[in-house]
Amino acid sequence: MGSREEYDLTDALTHRGLDDPGTARRWFDENARIVVIKHGKAGSTAYTLDGRSYSIKPFCHSH
Repeated sequence: MGSREEYDLTDALTHRGLDDPGTARRWFDENARIVVIKHGKAGSTAYTLDGRSYSIKPFCHSH
C-alpha cells in the first residue's frame, strides 16, 4: 500500500511512467496478492491478482 507519489519514487529507477494498473501488474510480478494505491482525499484503488479493481472512498475522521 502506498500513495501514487510513493509508487512513482520506487518505480523511478526501472519502471518510469507506469499508471495505476501498470504499477499493480509490476507488484504482482513480485508476488504481491493485492496492491492498494492511495490518492489522498480522492480515496484509494485496490487491485487484485485476478485483474479486478475496487475504488475505496476516503474515511472521515471525527474527533
